[in-house]
Amino acid sequence: MLDLPRRRFELLGAWGICFGPAWATSIVDLVEPAQTASRRGFNRLTVGEYHNDALSWLHVLASATDRVRLATTILNVHLRHPAVVAEGVAAIRDVWGDRIELGLGLGHRSNVTDEFGLPYEASPNYLQEYAEAIRHLLNGESYTGQHLRSKLALQRRRATRGSPPILIAALGPKAVDRAASYADGTPMAADASSHMDWSQALAFQGAQLEISPTTAAYSDIDGHQVNSPERRQPLGAFTLFNFSAKIDPVATMLVQNHRDVIPDFYGLTTSFRRDRLKPSVSVLADETNAPWVKLVHGERGQGTWTYYGGHDPEDPQHQIGDPPTDLSLHPHSPGYRLILNNVLFPAAKKKELKT
Repeated sequence: MLDLPRRRFELLGAWGICFGPAWATSIVDLVEPAQTASRRGFNRLTVGEYHNDALSWLHVLASATDRVRLATTILNVHLRHPAVVAEGVAAIRDVWGDRIELGLGLGHRSNVTDEFGLPYEASPNYLQEYAEAIRHLLNGESYTGQHLRSKLALQRRRATRGSPPILIAALGPKAVDRAASYADGTPMAADASSHMDWSQALAFQGAQLEISPTTAAYSDIDGHQVNSPERRQPLGAFTLFNFSAKIDPVATMLVQNHRDVIPDFYGLTTSFRRDRLKPSVSVLADETNAPWVKLVHGERGQGTWTYYGGHDPEDPQHQIGDPPTDLSLHPHSPGYRLILNNVLFPAAKKKELKT
C-alpha cells in the first residue's frame, strides 16, 4: 500500500488532504495517492494552484475517485476570467456530479505580476465580484459589476445545477469578516469573540459570538434566543419610557404612542441584553425586571440610529413561510407605530420661534 507521510500533505480538520506542489510535477502522479486517500476514509481532496491548472487537476482526481468531494484551495482569480472558470466548473459537474467546491483567492502579487506578467487587483471588492459573477453565470445569468462583466451566460440547460459552494481565502480579521458575508460554509474560529473590535459597533460591547453551527443564534446579545429550545425565554410585555420633549426631543418622537405597555413579539433578535449595551446607549423601552431591553437609540457622528427587537408586532410567533401581515387589519397597531415613528422622525423640522 502506498505510504502517505504526514510531511507531504496538509490535513484539513480530520477529513481531507490538500495536494500541494511537493506532491508531484505531473497530475498523473496524484492518481494513486488520491485513490489511497479515498480508500482510507478521507472525504475531501483539494488542490492548490501554483503553475498548474487547478480545474484540470480536479477533472483527473474526479475520474480516479468516486465519492470524495473535490475543491480548489485556491484558484487564483487573476489568471482567468470568471466566465472561463464558470464553464470549467460546469463541465466538471456535467461529468462527475455535484462533488466540487470552488475555493477562490487573490493569490500572491509576485506570482501574478512577475511570473505571469499580469496586473494585480488587490481590492477585496474584486474577489467578491468574481465570486458573484461565477454564481450569476452558473445560474444562467449575465453579470455586470464595477470590475468585472460578462454577457456570456451559460445555457439554461447547463445552469440547472446552479453554483457549487464557493470558499474564499482571507487573511486578517477584516478580510475574514468580509469573506463570511458572501462565501459559503465559512467556519468561525474558536476564539472569534476575542477578535471582535467593539469600538466599531454602534450599540454593543463584550458579546460572545455563537460559534456552534448547530445552534441557531448569532451571539448572546439577544435575551430571548427564540431558535434555541434550551435557551428560549417566554414573551412578556415591554414598557415605553417617558421623555421630556424639551430635553430629549428625538427620544420623545420615537416613543410617541397611544399605549405605554405593548405585548412583546419574537424575532431572530427579539431583545438586547442590558449588560451588552454600551454606556452611551439610550434605552427607550424595556420589560420590567427583565435583563433585556426592546428599543434602543443612539448617535453616531452627525446621524442617529435605532434598534427595535423582534420581527412582526402583530404576529408574535411568526414562522418562516407564514404569510405576511395585512397591515390594513391593524390600523392602530402600537408595535407598528414605533416603526413608523422611526421612519418619520428624521423628517421633523424645528419651528423657528418668533421673538
